[in-house]
Amino acid sequence: MTMATSLRPAARRATQCLRLDTRRRTFASTVSRDADFTHIVIGAGVVGLATARHLTATHPSSTTLLSRVEAVEALQRAGAGGWAVTVVDAATGESSTVTADVVVNAAGLGAVDVHNMIVPAERQMAMFYAKGNYFSYSGGSSSSLKVNRLIYPAPEPGVGGLGTHLTLDLGGRIRFGPDVEWVEDPSDVAPNAARLDEAVKAIREYLPGLDADALAPDYAGIRPKLLPTGAFHDFVVRKEDGFEGLVSLLGIESPGLTSCLAIAERVEALLYK
Repeated sequence: MTMATSLRPAARRATQCLRLDTRRRTFASTVSRDADFTHIVIGAGVVGLATARHLTATHPSSTTLLSRVEAVEALQRAGAGGWAVTVVDAATGESSTVTADVVVNAAGLGAVDVHNMIVPAERQMAMFYAKGNYFSYSGGSSSSLKVNRLIYPAPEPGVGGLGTHLTLDLGGRIRFGPDVEWVEDPSDVAPNAARLDEAVKAIREYLPGLDADALAPDYAGIRPKLLPTGAFHDFVVRKEDGFEGLVSLLGIESPGLTSCLAIAERVEALLYK
């Protein structure tokens, strides 16, 4: 029997189990002995996946990845120590609970919600959503730009981003973005064509020869911000004071893609060094 099949169905659908050596026994030893796993990592984005893989590779333990963040219904202390995470299947309404010695909250856009499940009211946080629209550039006078490198405008204080910069994909095609559009709904990832005029204005600050007719909305993403209206807040990577075995990763924006391996090492250091 594998670890995944030993879980109830709702938990099994929400988790991925990782082990360094499949010849180990089904459950590696845990501190509390009664826990299902040594580590539960909530969130299967690049940061969560990197953290789960690093913990699996550096410690002979069992680690499960809760990939469906929206399924997490409750996080609470387990009776015998460690943590209990309750997940619910939206389709069936069935709920299951899995336990672990350690929980790493890497839930991305949902990380603050998970954080607020356990901390007292005075330590709860808010999340602000900064949508970033990208615009493709093709046809028109694109060849006249003669661009073969990335271009980043000087950041403006209080904007909440690095400016609508120029990027090149692997095929050499030009894209501009992301801009900053504050939204209420983190699922609002449709590119906003109404932002096109503002993008043209921003791009022409450093590329006055831009052909506006060659721009088109391409795609969009959401940045998880811990402060509103462009105020700066660094990534939060910390053990939660007073909550042994709980590590929070909050406000991890797009630079988390390139720093995910370092964040994973930092999490391991917080737990074991």
